[in-house]
Amino acid sequence: MADMHLPHTPDYEALFRVTFEQAAIGIAHVAPDGRWIRVNHKLSDMLGYGHGELLDLTFHDVTYPGDLDADLDQLNALLAGHVSSYQMEKRYIRKNGKTVWAHLTVSLVRKADGTPDYFISVVEDIQARKDDEATIRLQKAQLQVVFENLDAGIVMADLNGDIVYWNRRAREMHGYDDDQNLNRNVAEFMSVFEFNNAHGHVLPLSDWPLMRILCGETLRGLDLIVRRKDMDWQRLYRYRGSLALDNTGKAVMAMIIISSTGSEDT
Repeated sequence: MADMHLPHTPDYEALFRVTFEQAAIGIAHVAPDGRWIRVNHKLSDMLGYGHGELLDLTFHDVTYPGDLDADLDQLNALLAGHVSSYQMEKRYIRKNGKTVWAHLTVSLVRKADGTPDYFISVVEDIQARKDDEATIRLQKAQLQVVFENLDAGIVMADLNGDIVYWNRRAREMHGYDDDQNLNRNVAEFMSVFEFNNAHGHVLPLSDWPLMRILCGETLRGLDLIVRRKDMDWQRLYRYRGSLALDNTGKAVMAMIIISSTGSEDT
């Protein structure tokens, strides 16, 4: 009789163990009282503890105090059955005392009678992203200090023509106070301002400096007379600007630089 080759039955326990231990993300089973039941190497490495050392602690011990209450609130909602899982960004305290940001996803495994058995926690190290975000915030703050102290006016708008930023000088040049909300679409300013070219012709919205930039034009020195209708003054300003591009070369916003070429009290 020919040999019968039975189909291979996967060793699911071995597959689980390998997956758990070799995952490129932190994974843990946590008891309802917060004790670590099982942790993988990635989580141990992330927190700087030896495997046995971490099992002697609770997740409370390694959670940054300022983030613990928010974590416990969501954990209690999970235990009460109000949610099936939760996600949050939180800080852990490494063995060396430094903090590490992580994205935490938690779900609950219940026993056959419905009582809580253990939590499954998936912990992703997001410290690099947080560092990048902090760097960007610092750069923005530094850039804003520069912009706010320029003698020239700076106005920025998104690609829809919605103005997102006026610096201090731009507000002054157009007769606005610092506390006024000017984040509106450029078309809304047609009731307030009028642009005239050197020949005294009133320009349609499509020929306004910001609109020309949004159409892809680079302005290198456009002199226009701007008149504020509700305050009955007009001033001669020079406009420069272009579209700002991201690191892929895609346009993300329009930036215009405004300088005075004469008296602002005409």
